[in-house]
Amino acid sequence: SVGPDGSPTADPQTSFSAGTATIYAYADFSDWEGSHTVTFNWYAPDGSLFASYTDTSTNFGPVADYSALNVAGTTAAGKLGSWRVDVVIDGQVAKQPFTLTR
Repeated sequence: SVGPDGSPTADPQTSFSAGTATIYAYADFSDWEGSHTVTFNWYAPDGSLFASYTDTSTNFGPVADYSALNVAGTTAAGKLGSWRVDVVIDGQVAKQPFTLTR
């Protein structure tokens, strides 16, 4: 989830309007040693994979990796309903549902 200034927040926002410019998903790491792969998979209300972003990096200190879904003025804005973003870190999945409304 993201705050008004674009920074990550602890409490995820779970409802957005189709007029929202961008929705962000973050993965925060207190330490990042060795090579790791983070994938953000954005699923539309019909269950189809709408967008995906993968980052493979090595040896960072504390870092926040993120993916952005552009909504307003895009085809995403026309797909109202229950969405989900899956954050896959080295094969382990965390799922975050959210709703896109008018």
